Amino acid sequence: MEKYEDLPIGIDLGTTYSCIGVYRNSAVEIIPNEREERTTPSVVSFEDANIYVGEQTEYKRIKNPKNIIYAVKRIIGRDFDDKEVQEDINNFCYKVIRDLNGRPQIEVNSDGIKLFSPEEISAKILAKLKKSAESFLGQTINKVVITVPAYFTERQKQATKNAGEIAGLDVIKIINEPTAASLAYGFGKCKNKNLKLLDKNIFISDIVPMSNRSAPTPLSDNKKKECQNILVFDLGGGTLDVTLLELEDGDITVKSHSGKMHLGGEDFDNAIMQYCIQQV
Repeated sequence: MEKYEDLPIGIDLGTTYSCIGVYRNSAVEIIPNEREERTTPSVVSFEDANIYVGEQTEYKRIKNPKNIIYAVKRIIGRDFDDKEVQEDINNFCYKVIRDLNGRPQIEVNSDGIKLFSPEEISAKILAKLKKSAESFLGQTINKVVITVPAYFTERQKQATKNAGEIAGLDVIKIINEPTAASLAYGFGKCKNKNLKLLDKNIFISDIVPMSNRSAPTPLSDNKKKECQNILVFDLGGGTLDVTLLELEDGDITVKSHSGKMHLGGEDFDNAIMQYCIQQV
């Protein structure tokens, strides 16, 4: 398999599960982990002096729930006193405290009391994904594009970028998740492979190595352009994001996007659980 220098990977750092993809040989490949799974649980567990990430944590949930760290994406880059952070903390099995700067800190009792920032926990997940990508591709990976929810603030985006840097990755782009979903949908449908946003321009050439890309196909002067409006839903474990996408013969244009933090799979589970509790 041909190797590409500075080949970037794409990571969907999800609330419940994370996924890695790479564009090479004119196709997108989803990279499996060591268990040949296409997604990896966004969970980190601590036991004595050992740290486990992903599938290895699943069987430990009942045994040691207070040291199982999950859904950290909900509190990354936020203030401890935020109303939504406080609501989320009430649903966590692990302990979250307030640091001197008013940020959330995760307390773990494993071989002594230890404190971790949400960025440090996310970095452990990213490092695991980086290792899986390197094993699959047979080369060192340094560059990454990370997707984040549409509702993420600049501080949350920066915190996610910091997590990537802690994991030893050069984060070359932070892209909204619905934009990434729109990109995946429209990439094979448009000739010029351009992605245009209302507030800024992000082009495929920023992400895909030059050696992997084919030249744009010019439009015929007498060919009528076709335009489609597509609504893309990105329903994840923790969030729902939607994007209004315009496909016009040569271009993909993201017209608008929005998201809701508490409208994902975990929220459905919590709503059902609360309903059942009320019926008892």
